[in-house]
Amino acid sequence: MKKTYIIGEIGINHNGKLINCLKLIKTASKCGVDAVKFQNWIAEDFISDKNQIFKYQSRGKKIKETFYNLCKRTELKKKWLKTLNSYCKKNNVDFLSTPTSNKGVDELKKLKVKYMKNGSDYLTNIDLIKYMAKNFKNIILSTGMSYEEDIDIAIKSIKSLKKNNNIILLHCTSIYPTKKESTNLNRMLAIKQKFNTQIGFSDHTIGWESAVQAVSMGASFLEKHITLDHKMSGPDHWFSLNPKELKNYVDKVRDAEKALGSNKIIPDKYEMKNLKEQRLSVIIDCDVKKGQRLKKDYIKFKKPGTGISPNKIEKFLGKKLKQDVKKNSVLLEKYFK
Repeated sequence: MKKTYIIGEIGINHNGKLINCLKLIKTASKCGVDAVKFQNWIAEDFISDKNQIFKYQSRGKKIKETFYNLCKRTELKKKWLKTLNSYCKKNNVDFLSTPTSNKGVDELKKLKVKYMKNGSDYLTNIDLIKYMAKNFKNIILSTGMSYEEDIDIAIKSIKSLKKNNNIILLHCTSIYPTKKESTNLNRMLAIKQKFNTQIGFSDHTIGWESAVQAVSMGASFLEKHITLDHKMSGPDHWFSLNPKELKNYVDKVRDAEKALGSNKIIPDKYEMKNLKEQRLSVIIDCDVKKGQRLKKDYIKFKKPGTGISPNKIEKFLGKKLKQDVKKNSVLLEKYFK
């Protein structure tokens, strides 16, 4: 099975500090993720009312502040981008980010990032999605809060450019955290069936169980919020994975991949010994001389499974044996060659 691409979603959990960004990259790399993702937006790109109040939980307390202030202090500084990209390379993880403007897309294009990621809140921004598709081969679209029509319009806008983009759709429930009854992984399968793309899961649940289910159902991409410490201030830290939890998350996903194995319908390599010991072979039930034709009366089906399989005996019945075969011998194809 192809390895699941695991993205550690840093988002705003750097709390506006470069040192936290670097620590999160290094930690995520040690835990075995394939990529980390930031958000290179400018608050003014998407906030029209600077007085809009945002309520969230932080350090066990209920916090109220303006959404603008929260976003402004957690902006990813443009001057950090090159440093973060280089540090990701140094730590063998891909650098990804979600922009909210053409300018943000251009910043990422300069860095030659592997994937362009669009957030669920921007799925209806067709102009931006088309600009992403013009500049990037691989497009990841999160589909939280979306109807089938929304996804269809976004995909058609990409395909209209005829750039032969590789589109990955992430099933997502935009609730933080997402309860089990709202996880709805069957929606992910419906998305794959309807749009015939690679699928993934932007996982906002608590724990690792839903990720393992998603991988077992065909998800090839996973995205999960990560933090340095649940006790840090901010709206996302308390439900994100800390380093210990992230390592466990990655390990569980990799174990699930091992359990899925191959889609080839053949015995497992570790079954081969059992196959030879436990399967049946055609056994000669009497002494047979060279030149005699094999008859059904001459054979029995017994272990071990090192000879001709009983389900293939019809092709050998009536054929002449080219050597003497003693009673209780395993019948082999070479006796007829």
